Amino acid sequence: FEKFGGIPWIWGIAESPLLVDDKVIYTPGGPQTTMIALDKHTGETVWQSKSVNDTSAFVSPILINYNGKKIIVNVTINYILGVNANDGEILWKVRYSDIQPPSFHPWAPRNNCITPIYKDGNLFITSGYDHVGVMFKLINDGNDIQQLWINSTLDCHHGQVVLIDNFIYGANWIDNQKGNWCCIDWNTGETMYEKEWNTKGSVSAADNMLYCYEERRGNLALVEPTPDDFKIISSFRIKEGSGPHWSQPVIKNGVLYIRHGEALNAYDIKK
Repeated sequence: FEKFGGIPWIWGIAESPLLVDDKVIYTPGGPQTTMIALDKHTGETVWQSKSVNDTSAFVSPILINYNGKKIIVNVTINYILGVNANDGEILWKVRYSDIQPPSFHPWAPRNNCITPIYKDGNLFITSGYDHVGVMFKLINDGNDIQQLWINSTLDCHHGQVVLIDNFIYGANWIDNQKGNWCCIDWNTGETMYEKEWNTKGSVSAADNMLYCYEERRGNLALVEPTPDDFKIISSFRIKEGSGPHWSQPVIKNGVLYIRHGEALNAYDIKK
């Protein structure tokens, strides 16, 4: 990080590196470069992109394949950008911070935390604090992107969003203590519902179901992913551990893992 003159935002570094072929991808930000690739065996620099003169955010990059081209997508505090995975060339960048709703919170969009979602040439990005979610379409063989629609309902704070059957699910931001659970249409950006349930939180998906984990009291719900309603099938409360319930539910081999502060909870959900 120091070698490349990286500049983190106020809460430090929260990016998970991305492995692409034999390269480890990381986004230090700052005036020297924005994104770098290191040899996974030696740690030597393979390439470093030009700088967009921006601070890194808390988003982990994703790799997309578009028309045979490998493109790394990430979000800084102001930009969403696409980088050629082979040589670090910045193919496109859009100043996400300039795409604003009528009422714009001063903290947006600097606290970008949400990993973009990609499907079939389209790319969705969202962040909290009343900042809009935006859908982009890759054009010109992936060398540029075009804005398709915006949505002002699902401004996800830091709990991530998921895509199931062309609908995006997640929780929005009302303030730092409150938020509702939402569904929007992937194709049009139309809000399908916005429902109250405790408060905002994290969402994961497995076996075509949603696992919604609200951050205040630690209630976790199994939710049917339907655009008609926030349909809770069952729920229980995470009691072990301390502090805010901010972790992401993880499901693997029929086991649900929830970290709460110093405690790691594992639940058998095969049945």
